[in-house]
Amino acid sequence: MLSMTTMNINTKHVLVPYIYTIGRVEASSWKQKIMGFALEYLISSALPFFLAHIVYSSLINSFAVSSIANDILLFALGYLMLFPIHEIGFAINDIYSVRIEKPEYKTIRISDKLSAGKVALVILPRLLLFGILVKVFAVDIQRVLGVAGLIFIVFMIHNFIKVETRMVTTFPMLRFLRNTFIFLQIIQSQFEWVVFILFLFAYTITNAVLYVKRKVRKEFIFNEFVQDYQSSANSKQISDRIIKYNASIPFSFAILTTTFLFVTEYKDLTSVLLFIVSVASYYILIAVLSLLFVYRSARGHT
Repeated sequence: MLSMTTMNINTKHVLVPYIYTIGRVEASSWKQKIMGFALEYLISSALPFFLAHIVYSSLINSFAVSSIANDILLFALGYLMLFPIHEIGFAINDIYSVRIEKPEYKTIRISDKLSAGKVALVILPRLLLFGILVKVFAVDIQRVLGVAGLIFIVFMIHNFIKVETRMVTTFPMLRFLRNTFIFLQIIQSQFEWVVFILFLFAYTITNAVLYVKRKVRKEFIFNEFVQDYQSSANSKQISDRIIKYNASIPFSFAILTTTFLFVTEYKDLTSVLLFIVSVASYYILIAVLSLLFVYRSARGHT
C-alpha cells in the first residue's frame, strides 16, 4: 500500500494570501514552486485561451491597444480575486479534510496543528481581501459573487467527501469553475462563450484523468520539470511529457468545436478564426516552452 506524503508548509506562509497557493506546489525550492505554479495555473490552463481571445478581440477592435490592455488587466484581476476564495478551500482541505483521508491518498502539507484563532486568521483576511477586490474592480458584482459562491460551495463538498468520489465529481467542477471565474469579465460575445465552454470541457477531462493518476500514484505531472529541470539526461523525456500532457486538450477541443461548427452551420469566418488560433496557440506555446527547457538544460551542462 502507498504511504502518505508529507510536504510541510510554514504556518506563516499559510497566513499570507497567494503565497499559500505557491507554497502548496510540490517542489523543494521557491524558485521551483513558482515554476510549478506557472505551469499548473497559467501555462497549462488559462493562458492558451487567453492568447486566442486577445487575437480574436484585436481583430474585432482593430488592434486597439486600450482594449488589449484592459483585457490583460481583467485577466490578472481574475486570478487576484480567485485565489482568496480558492485558498480558503485549500486551507480547510489541508487542516481538516486530510484527517479523514485514507493513507494512500493523504498529503500532509501543514504538519503543525493550527488553533481556532490561526484558522480564523487564514479565512477572515481572505474574505475581506476578496470583498475589497470585487467592490473596487468587478464590473458585474452579482455574476462574480454568484460564481465565487458556487466555487466555495463545491469546494466545501469536495473537502468532505471521499477521494474516490471527488475524483469524478467535485474535482472536474472546480477546474471548470476556476477558469470560468477568470474569464467572467473578459469574454463578451456569445460565440466566444460557446467556444470557451468547449475548451473547458476538453481541459477538464484531461485534468480529471491526471488528478486520478496523481492521487493513485502520488505523481505530479510536472515533477521532473519542476524538480530536475537542469538534468540534460532527462530533457527530451520531460519535454515529450509536457507535450503529451497538453496534446489531448487541443485535440479534444478541435473535435468538439468542429462538431459544433458543423451542426450549427456557423459561417462567421472571424469567429471560426478564434477556434484555429486557440488550437495553434496551445501547440506553439507548449513547443516554445519545451524548446526553452531543452535549451536551458543543454546550456547548463556544456
